[in-house]
Amino acid sequence: MLQILDLLLGLLAWGILIVSIAKNKTFTRERMIGLCFASWLCCAIALYIPSLCQYLEFRVKDYDSVIDCVSTYHLLSAVLLTVNIVLTVISILLQSRKK
Repeated sequence: MLQILDLLLGLLAWGILIVSIAKNKTFTRERMIGLCFASWLCCAIALYIPSLCQYLEFRVKDYDSVIDCVSTYHLLSAVLLTVNIVLTVISILLQSRKK
């Protein structure tokens, strides 16, 4: 269940930034800052959930599951963070060019 929430929050973080890029001309600077903040909040929660899952698996002594999933969690966290950084930079650059 937590993995589905993690996936949805990651997609929501990207979706917020994609909407802010698509509607860049109609949004004010304050609105763009708010959207970037909301996106980063979703991203932070999505990055926290896998560590919570690993902790819960560790508490019930399911060590095989922790060992099997750690590399996948690491890769997907890196992808989520990288894409979120790129989309945020694009959003900020488009906002700074708008006068």
